[in-house]
Amino acid sequence: MKKKLIETAFPLKEVSEHSKGEKSISNGHISSLHRWPARRPLAASRAVLIASLLDDPEDASEEMKTEYAKVTGQKFPVEQRKELCNMITKITKWKTENNPELEIFKSLILKTYNGVPPKLIDPFSGGGSIPLEAMRLGCEVTANDYNPVAVFILKCTLEYPQKFYGKQFPLPDLGLESDKGESQMQLHNSSGKMGDLADHVELWGKWVLEQTKKEIGEFYPEVDGKKTVAYLWARTVPCQDPNCGATIPLLKTLILCDKKDKLRALRLKPNKDTKIVEFEPYTPKDKSDIGKPIMSSANAQCPFCGTIVKTDYIKECGFNNLLKEQMTCAIYQNNYDKEYRIPEKIETDTIEYVKDKLNEIKNKISFSIPNESFPYAGTPLTSTFFKVSLYGLKTYSDLFTDRQLLSIMTFIKYGMIAKEQIEDHKYNHEWINSIYNYLILTINKLIDYNSTICFWRTSVEGTSSTFSRYALPITWDFIELNPFSESIACYKDQLYSIINVLRNLQIKNDYTPKILNQSATDLDLKNYDFCGVTDPPYYDAINYADISDFFYVWLKRMLVNTELEYLTNTELSPKEKELVVSLKNQKHIEALKGERLSKTEYEKGMALAFQKQSEILVEGGIFVVVFANKEPNAWETLVTALIKANFTITASLPIDTEKGGGLRNFNQSALSTSIWMVCRKRAKDAGKGKHVQVIKEMKERITDRLHYFWDEGVRGPDFVWSAIGPALESYSRYEFVKRPDGKEFTVSEFLKEVRRMVTDFALGAILHKESTEGVDAWTSYYLMHRYNFGYDAAPAGECILLSQAYGLDLKELADNNYGILAKSSSNYTLKPYNTRKNDKLGESHVSGLLPLIDMLHRIMVVWKSGDTKKLSEYVTNNNLIQNEIFWKIGQSILEMCDTAKEKEEKTLLESIVSWGKNKEFEKQSLAGQQGEFWK
Repeated sequence: MKKKLIETAFPLKEVSEHSKGEKSISNGHISSLHRWPARRPLAASRAVLIASLLDDPEDASEEMKTEYAKVTGQKFPVEQRKELCNMITKITKWKTENNPELEIFKSLILKTYNGVPPKLIDPFSGGGSIPLEAMRLGCEVTANDYNPVAVFILKCTLEYPQKFYGKQFPLPDLGLESDKGESQMQLHNSSGKMGDLADHVELWGKWVLEQTKKEIGEFYPEVDGKKTVAYLWARTVPCQDPNCGATIPLLKTLILCDKKDKLRALRLKPNKDTKIVEFEPYTPKDKSDIGKPIMSSANAQCPFCGTIVKTDYIKECGFNNLLKEQMTCAIYQNNYDKEYRIPEKIETDTIEYVKDKLNEIKNKISFSIPNESFPYAGTPLTSTFFKVSLYGLKTYSDLFTDRQLLSIMTFIKYGMIAKEQIEDHKYNHEWINSIYNYLILTINKLIDYNSTICFWRTSVEGTSSTFSRYALPITWDFIELNPFSESIACYKDQLYSIINVLRNLQIKNDYTPKILNQSATDLDLKNYDFCGVTDPPYYDAINYADISDFFYVWLKRMLVNTELEYLTNTELSPKEKELVVSLKNQKHIEALKGERLSKTEYEKGMALAFQKQSEILVEGGIFVVVFANKEPNAWETLVTALIKANFTITASLPIDTEKGGGLRNFNQSALSTSIWMVCRKRAKDAGKGKHVQVIKEMKERITDRLHYFWDEGVRGPDFVWSAIGPALESYSRYEFVKRPDGKEFTVSEFLKEVRRMVTDFALGAILHKESTEGVDAWTSYYLMHRYNFGYDAAPAGECILLSQAYGLDLKELADNNYGILAKSSSNYTLKPYNTRKNDKLGESHVSGLLPLIDMLHRIMVVWKSGDTKKLSEYVTNNNLIQNEIFWKIGQSILEMCDTAKEKEEKTLLESIVSWGKNKEFEKQSLAGQQGEFWK
C-alpha cells in the first residue's frame, strides 16, 4: 500500500491561513449561492484532495518519481515533499485557484491513476465544497446528500456550470427598461447577442424584477423622491394593566446607527391621548443621550403606566393573537449614506391595502402560502431551535409580514411565468431548467433576508439574515427590506451575487457529476474503485433538516412541474434517516416524549454509512473524514464507527478553518480547527491487537507527530485532537484490541491514554522540561487551562476534554470551597489566587490530595500579607525549597501572565520565584525583597 502525500507532509500553516481568510469572502464564493451550514472552505478542500490523491514521493512508482523530480526541480523525496507543499499553497488562497500549478496537479493526479481520472465520492456533500474541488482537479465526482435542499444546491453548484462550460445561446430581446447602466452587462436591447449561462440568468432575473415591480412597486412608495431602503418594526402587546389600555412596542434597542463617525437613535414619544408610542429619529450627543429601551432581556415596561410585562404574558398574547407589529422608522438612501425618518402617512396607509392585494395574488396563483406547521411542538427542541413557536407563531408563513409574503409570492409568480416565457423563446430543456433554478436561488436568497427574524445591524447599517444563528428565535424589533431598492440585500443584490458565483464556477471537467439524493446508509455503489472525502454531521451540532425546512417550504412550491419536483414530495424535508442526534420526526414525538436520538442509534447509523463507503473502496483505498467537534463523546462515536466499518486511521490534519466570533458561533462544541482524519480500508485479515503492544506502537508513532504539530503552532484542544490520527493508527489497524484480562480495550479507553500523553507533552513544553514527573493532576489541569485560555471563559467541552486527560471530575475542579474553576452557564473560568483566600487553602483536600497549585496560591496570599514567619513555616514544612518542579511551575505561570491585565500577579510571582530559586533562603534578606514589592 503506497503512502499518500497527506500521510507524510502537508502545508498546515498556509492552508489554515487561507481557509480562515476565505470565511470573509462573499463576492463570487459558493457560500453566496445559497445558505448551507458548515460549508468547508474551498482552500482546505482543495489542498486535502491534492495531498490525498498524490502518492508520497518516497513511495511513488518510478514513473511518478521522475515526474516529481521534473515538476519540483528536486532530487530527493524530502525536498520534493516540501516543494509539493509549497506548490499547493500557491493555489489555496482565494482567486489563485486557477494558477498554473492547478494544471500541474491535474496532470500529476491523472498520471498517478494511470491516465484514468480517479473517482471521488462525498456521501455527505452538503454545500458542495469538497466535490467542487474534486471536479476542479479532474476527478469523476459522485456527490450525495439526504437533504433535498442540499441536493438542489449541489445541482446549481456542480452540475449546471459543468454542463454549460463554454456554451452560449442567443440572448432574446425582452424589452427591458433601461436601468441607467447599473447592470453588470447591458442586457436590455441585447437581441441576437450570444450569452453564457450567467448572462441568461441575469437577463431573466431582471425581467422577473421588472415585472414584479410593475405589479407591487406601489406598496414601497418613494418619499420626497428618495427610495426607502427598509422599514423597522417592533412587535407589540397590550399593556397588562386593564386600566391603562396602552400598546407597548417591544423594543430591545433604541440605537439606529452605532458607527465610529455616526450615531443615530430613536426617541420615544408616548401619546397619552392615543395610548400609542410615537417615535422620532434623532442624532444623540453621545450614548448617554440615548434613552432606555422598553424591552429588557426578559421583561418589558409600559412607557405609560410603568407596569412590568413579563415573558409569560407576552407568550400568552401571542397565542391569543394579540402579538402585533408597529412600524417605528423608515430608512432611506441619502446619496451614498443612509438616514432615518418617521414613517410617512402614505407608508402607513399602504400597509392597510397589502392584505387585499395579497388575497388577490393568492387567488390568481397555483400555489399557497407556506402553511406548514413547525415540528416538535411541546418538545425540548421548541425552546432551542423553534423559539418563535413559544410566542404563538405556528406556521412558516407566520415568519413574514403580509407585505413580505406579498413580495415573495409575486416574485415566485413571475419566476414561474419566466419559465414559460423561456420555453417560448426556443431554449432547449437543459437551458430552461438551469436558468429557472438559478431564479429560484435568487428568490430563496431574498427570502433569507426578508423575514421577521431579521434585525438591523446598527454597527454596519445593514440587515442580518434569518439565520444569523442556526435557529428560529423571536426577534422583537425586526427589519423589513424594500426588495426594489438598490441597497442592502435587495433582489438585484441577490441576483448579482448568484451571477458572480456562477461565473466563478465555470470549471472544465469531462465528467458530469452524479448527484444523488439518498441516505448515506443506503448508498449502493459497489464494484467502484472510489476515493472518499467527506464532512459528516457531528453528533448533535446542527439540525440540518430543521434549518433547511425554512427554504424547503418555498422550494417545493417553485419546483412544481419541473424535473426536480421529486425532491419535494413530502410536507417538510425528510428526517427519518438524518444522521443527527436530535428529536425524531413528528410521528415519534408522543412515544419519545421529547427524548433525543440516542448515541447508540447515531453510532449505528454512522457505522453503516462508513461501512457503505468501505464497500466501494479497494483494500488500502483512502477515505478522509472531517471532524470539527470538541465534545469527547462526539469523537468517540465517529472514531468507533470508522473502526467498525473496517478503516484504519493513519493521519490527522488540524486545519484552522473557522472564523471566530459572530452570532453563528453559539454552539460551543465547534472546534476552531477542523481535523481531517485520513483513513485506509483495513485488510480483511487484520486480526486482534494486544493492549501492551498497541500502547507501545502508539507512543513510538505519536512522538514525532506531536513535535510536528507543536512546531506548526497548534495549541489547546486542537493540539490534543491533532494527535488522534497518528495515535489511532496503532489501534485501528486491528479489528479490535484486547486487554491482558481478555476484555476489549475500547476506543474511549484508548483515547484517554492518548489525551494524557498529548497533554503531558504540551505540559512538558510549557514547563520547559522533558519530564512532568511530580506534577499532580490538579496542577497539570491548571497549567494547561491557564496556558490555553488564561482567565477568559472556556467552553465546557474543552474543559471536559482537559479534565478527562488527567482523570479528574470537572465538578470537583469547580468546587466552591477548594476548586480552581468557577462555573458560569456553559463556561468555566480559572479563579485568580486572591479569590481563593480561605483558611484551608494550601492544606490537603478531603481526598488527601495537596496540589502544587494550591501551595503556590497559598504562598502568594501569605507573601502579599507580609507574614514572613508564616511564609517560612509553610515553605519549610512542605519541603518546597528543594522541590525543583514547584519553582518551575511558578516560573511557567509567571511567563503566562498578561503584562497589561495581570501586572500585579506577575510582579508578585517575579518576587516569589526569584526568592525561591536561591536554595539557601536563610541567607537571603527576605524582608528586603518583600519591601521592594510592597513599595
